[in-house]
Amino acid sequence: LVVAASYQSALAELADVVLPVETWLEQSGHYVNLEGRLQSATGAVTAPAPVRSNLAVLAGLAQWLGSGLTPIWQTTRPGDLLPVWPELR
Repeated sequence: LVVAASYQSALAELADVVLPVETWLEQSGHYVNLEGRLQSATGAVTAPAPVRSNLAVLAGLAQWLGSGLTPIWQTTRPGDLLPVWPELR
């Protein structure tokens, strides 16, 4: 079991491998709220040196497995998502 986690939890305790990732306070990005609206978030603090974003961990894992992420996974602008998910308009 591989877990990406930012803190100790019951699931992390069960994991064979724990990948350290940023907490919600350190993350910048976009999310869809409960009303279906696309919103952006800016990290309030910087993560410690060995900790990476969820996307960086996913990209590194994909590269290690001999693959890569498609450009849609690498976007940081919410407008780039609208052609893929038009219901977010």
